[in-house]
Amino acid sequence: MELLNDSSNEEQTNETENMETVEVTEPVEETLVEITETEQTLEEFREESGKRKQRILVGTAVLGVLVVIAIFVGLLFPGVFQSKGEVLASVGDDKIYVEDFQERVRYYRWQFLNQYVQVQQMMQYFGDYDGQQQYQLDQIGALLSNHAMFGEIVLNSMIDEAILVSKADEMGIVVSDSEVQEVIMNAFGYVPGAEVEESLDDESSEGALYADPEAEPTPYTEEMFNENFENYMNDMALADVSEDEFREVQWVSLIHNKLYDEITKDYVAGTEEQVWARHILVEDIDTALSVIEQITSGERTFEDLAMEVSIDTGSGQYGGDLGWFGRNMMIPEFEEAAFSLEVGEISEPIETTYGFHVIEVLGHEDQLISAEQQQSEIQALFTSWLETQNAVLESSIVIDQELLAESTPTDPNLDVLMDETSPIYKALLGVTDEVIEE
Repeated sequence: MELLNDSSNEEQTNETENMETVEVTEPVEETLVEITETEQTLEEFREESGKRKQRILVGTAVLGVLVVIAIFVGLLFPGVFQSKGEVLASVGDDKIYVEDFQERVRYYRWQFLNQYVQVQQMMQYFGDYDGQQQYQLDQIGALLSNHAMFGEIVLNSMIDEAILVSKADEMGIVVSDSEVQEVIMNAFGYVPGAEVEESLDDESSEGALYADPEAEPTPYTEEMFNENFENYMNDMALADVSEDEFREVQWVSLIHNKLYDEITKDYVAGTEEQVWARHILVEDIDTALSVIEQITSGERTFEDLAMEVSIDTGSGQYGGDLGWFGRNMMIPEFEEAAFSLEVGEISEPIETTYGFHVIEVLGHEDQLISAEQQQSEIQALFTSWLETQNAVLESSIVIDQELLAESTPTDPNLDVLMDETSPIYKALLGVTDEVIEE
């Protein structure tokens, strides 16, 4: 039986829904473009050319030499001086290019498809008794199908990313390649120097559903990690997502986390008025009056009656104890009565939509807010800071809406899950040609 305020429940539900899709709004990063070996060579050439220009740029004669060199190089290597492409959006001096945006969209579409498949498999193995899995599938499907909204979400997150990276740079916050690599290794369950084993007969692991009970645990080596990582990158490449992009996402996530810690480091948890109460819930007022009479006369204890007659079996098994709670946590009638009682006082029957409550207050004082409330306040503090940065830079944020509509990728999409011959289908479901032929 839930006594929680409906509005409180709605907030929790909304938070859950947001969490299911807020993946897209994680801090995002300027995408690195897929580079061929030839392009890498050309980039190195350009860098060396730039260094040479700085060293010899001392007069007009030198400038003439540079022009000749530029023409020569341009003729031999026409791609060297090409720009990254069209600018989709800008945040001050920072630019978001179409090709970066498109790769980021494909990255997130792949991630949502992967999540879709995982939820489907959970439903297949364990069923969907509360409807939550189907709800998740519907949400993911709707998001992947609304290409315009998906593109806007990703672009907005890239704008936030540009702001975060800029502010992190101002504050001296850096993330090294080794930190990114450590995050990746942890994500794949590999800890260098440690004997990490994948136990095939571990009942807590999903693999236990198909494991050979006589198989020996296999040490998870660096070679195995490298193989798993390479396979994962090959799978993502099917969606035209590069390893550079994958690493960029991890890099920005670390930037976000470090900046988050820095912005919220001075947070001090607050306190609020709370009461500690217990109750007995019955269906009619006569039973409630009888309960009050038995308690006040000393005939029965509150705990015994709660366990025996309360129709709120959840708290009843604990003698009616509801613990400490603050305002706006319970339904209004119950809250008003609980906060108005003196410690040790037994209430008159309090009628709510659940029935009739007999309430006793065991404590009433200011308490430190809960860990959940603290986390919510810390998140709100960071969100407020980010919104302030957005407001300050609002006039410098420019988006080419027409180009956004034209350039938003629609692949990969759910259609690949209907095509058993699709490489993406095989990668997402982990099947091979041999399995399909059987």
